[in-house]
Amino acid sequence: MDWPEVRRLAALPEYDNLAGCEHLVAEVSDEIGVESPLHS
Repeated sequence: MDWPEVRRLAALPEYDNLAGCEHLVAEVSDEIGVESPLHS
C-alpha cells in the first residue's frame, strides 16, 4: 500500500477525510497489534 498516496488523497478537498482515514487505520492497526503505517 502506498501510504503517502493514501494520505494525499484523503486530504484532497474532494474527499476531505484525512482524520477519518487516520482513525480507521489506527483502529485496525491496534486490533492486529502493529504500528499504524500512517504514523511510521
